[in-house]
Amino acid sequence: MKRTRKYLPSLGSISHGTLRAQDLFDAFLHEAKQRFPKHQTVKDALEAALDTVTEYGDDETVRYSVHYSENFAELVNELQELLDTELHPFWHFGSHEGDGSDFGYWVNHWSLGDACSDGEVIATQDLSHVKFARGKHPLRVDGTESDASYVAVVNCHGNTTLYTATGRFMWDCA
Repeated sequence: MKRTRKYLPSLGSISHGTLRAQDLFDAFLHEAKQRFPKHQTVKDALEAALDTVTEYGDDETVRYSVHYSENFAELVNELQELLDTELHPFWHFGSHEGDGSDFGYWVNHWSLGDACSDGEVIATQDLSHVKFARGKHPLRVDGTESDASYVAVVNCHGNTTLYTATGRFMWDCA
C-alpha cells in the first residue's frame, strides 16, 4: 500500500496585496487543494468555479469567460475556515496582523502566550535548562518536573522555536 505524506504548510504568505474575492478564491483554493484534496468544501468550491466559466466563440477560436458571482465571498470564507484547521500548534490561517491584505499561515502569539500562562507551554531563552521527557522520565525545567506539552525557546529578538515535551522539533519563526 502506497503511503502518501500529508502536505503541511509553511509559515508565511500565500496571497499578498489584494482583497478581491476572486484573487483570494484562487489562492485559497490552490492551497486547499494541496492540503485537503478530497474535502467537500474544496469539491464544492471547484464545482462553483467551474459553473462560472462560459465558453464562447466559433470552433476555431474558442474563448472562455469567467463570471464571478456574489457567492464567491462566501466561498472564500469557507475556504479560509478550512485552511485554519489541522495546523501546527499555535498557528492560524488568516490575514497578517500588520497587513490585512497579506493572507497566510502565522504564529498565533495570543494563543501561545495564553498557553504559556496556563502551563501548557514552558517558555525559556535557553535549552540548557530543559531536560526533555524520555520514557517514564517527565519533562524537567531547572530541575523541576513539568507536565507541559511544549517548550518554546524565545530569543532576545522574539524569534521562537517550539518543541514537544519529548524534544521533537515542531516549528520556528524569525
